[in-house]
Amino acid sequence: MYRNTSSNKNNYLRIAFDNTKKAALGSKIYLYNKGDFQSRELLTTRGFLSACEPFAHFGLGSETNIEKIEIIWPDGKMQTLNNVKANSTLTAKYEDANQNWQPPSAKNKYVQTKLASSVGLDYQQKENTYHDYDDQVLLPHKMSEYGPFIAKGDVNGDGLEDVYLSSPHQQAGALYTQSTNGTFKNVNVPAFTKDKNFEDGHALFFDADADGDMDLAIASTGYEFDSGDPLYQPRLYLNNGGGNFEKSKNAFPDFFYPSSCIKATDFDGDGDLDLFIGGHQQAKQYPLAGTSGFFINDGKGNFVESIDKISPELKNFGMIKDAHWTDINHDKKLDLIVVGEWTPLSFWIQENGTLVNKTDDYFSNPITGWWNCIQEGDLDGNGFTDYVIGNLGENYKYKASTEKPFAIYATDMDGNGTQDIVLAAYYGEEIYPVRGRTCSSEQIPGIQDKFPTFEAFANADLQKVYGDDLQEAVKYEVNQFSSIVLYQDAAGKFSVKELPKEAQKSPVNGIVIKDVNNDQKPDLIVAGNMYQSEIETGRADSGTGHILINKGNRDFSVIPVHESGLYLDHDVKSLKLIELGKNKKPVILVGNNKNACQLVDFKL
Repeated sequence: MYRNTSSNKNNYLRIAFDNTKKAALGSKIYLYNKGDFQSRELLTTRGFLSACEPFAHFGLGSETNIEKIEIIWPDGKMQTLNNVKANSTLTAKYEDANQNWQPPSAKNKYVQTKLASSVGLDYQQKENTYHDYDDQVLLPHKMSEYGPFIAKGDVNGDGLEDVYLSSPHQQAGALYTQSTNGTFKNVNVPAFTKDKNFEDGHALFFDADADGDMDLAIASTGYEFDSGDPLYQPRLYLNNGGGNFEKSKNAFPDFFYPSSCIKATDFDGDGDLDLFIGGHQQAKQYPLAGTSGFFINDGKGNFVESIDKISPELKNFGMIKDAHWTDINHDKKLDLIVVGEWTPLSFWIQENGTLVNKTDDYFSNPITGWWNCIQEGDLDGNGFTDYVIGNLGENYKYKASTEKPFAIYATDMDGNGTQDIVLAAYYGEEIYPVRGRTCSSEQIPGIQDKFPTFEAFANADLQKVYGDDLQEAVKYEVNQFSSIVLYQDAAGKFSVKELPKEAQKSPVNGIVIKDVNNDQKPDLIVAGNMYQSEIETGRADSGTGHILINKGNRDFSVIPVHESGLYLDHDVKSLKLIELGKNKKPVILVGNNKNACQLVDFKL
């Protein structure tokens, strides 16, 4: 029993319900006062064998009067009260509900969300079944369900944007060419069908062999395959000029590592495009850093892997999810921003034909997260490029801060050849294992002998459970789970600001920067979920996407779903802004894991 010892200067209001004529459970109460809004739903259950009294309680702070209250019974009958005094208990009666409540009308002012099949993009991603936890019992989430990702480019030279949708193991990647009326047609590419056993990471249209048409490079990824499997090899498909693709057999040297992003730039200044391919992970060895590659083009679409020469530190830097070429230090040479899971936001500056990690020159402390994606734009209109970076969000089981980071340890503790994973978090001032005795002992059976009861395990901190094994383990920490904007205050000077709270309720896996309301300021469209969470945590599935309207002064307002028309409630993994038809109408193509693609159609 806990006594409430808060100051009696704080005010409240309680609402009870008379159930004699109508069952009240499920009733909603809305309070409006001086622009603030509170809501409650009358529910009495609070978990297993737990309940609370049937009242709706509102804390009002210093407010002594409520301008308006709406009490809505389960059948839609509503009672409105005005100018209600605080510090009392009201009893709502069904016979006093003499109005009919109407939900806010769906204005759909900004966009319309529909299936991409409405324009012929009838692709549906179909994951193969693989149980990652047979390889690593304590994975925080599956690694085998990744994508789809979207590449765009004019593959047949008709001036229209065509798209490639990357596909999982056992599903062929899909190419769709566009017609002048803004519809798409699926093109059968035998080379893609032949390579359906690969699992696609990111893909990129670019002119690899300098013949004037768009070729296609694909980073191969996955978790299903063993270390060194040729199915991790990146691929290049050469365009014959009419949108017909054939696989180039010798484009890349052997590079059998799970990869994520693929980014092109003319790094060596010889007029052709070179490739950075980010290393996603080590096969079945989460969370060990992936192996990245830097591929120098000979001008004919043949690549030499050169990361040991260009940037040896970048080779095994982290579990990279995305990267972006940009001029960070304003010396007219492109540098690389790299983000990833358990990986610090990092700046790699081009110096004399190399990439050097200069992150410490820009940030006093590492900014480490579960970063997913990055996009650039001048959001505050000061003439300098800013960067929006998607992260896990703040509505998840895991929490992190600079003072109390979220950590992972990995080593082969029981000598069976696999990486044993230990997730660790602060409870108060001590660090404890995140996972419980049952699942932890599935990974290391000796834990049951060391801690014969659940109570003994629960009372043991991280060091008592794992002891000296932690000294040999690889350790990574996260201190930031919020999605952020990295503002460039002046040339090469940056500050971090978190996206609004509404945008933190789910992971951000896709970002589009576009002026939605035609006020000449760039707005943000963000979306994402994560259905791959391990069973004790529960999946991140509350995201429906958000339109963030740029109000200036680095402030954004989040438009509610019923006003925006944006509703992306699937397992969104990617967003891509494309143009439709001869009028170049902008739309967003949405890649959903285990589902059909969606399309976001702008109304303004």
